[in-house]
Amino acid sequence: MEIWNIVTKGILKLEVIKRGVLNISLALLLKKICYNLTKASIESKISSGSFIASIFIHSLAVIGCYNFNLPNYKKNYFKLQTKTITP
Repeated sequence: MEIWNIVTKGILKLEVIKRGVLNISLALLLKKICYNLTKASIESKISSGSFIASIFIHSLAVIGCYNFNLPNYKKNYFKLQTKTITP
């Protein structure tokens, strides 16, 4: 499960950075669709990678990301697993 936290965190971080969206802006955009999140709570959720799917999908939608690439699970599984084990 921890591996998928890394994957979702990476996807969201990448898409936010690509669009130049700040965490405070993301919080404000999410607030418009009834998520009461602060900049700090957004940063905490992204850094831990543990957030519910609806926040992930809504975050992508409010920044205008309607398509993203999901890493090849079979090809990258060992790399991701090694990343979580190595401090």
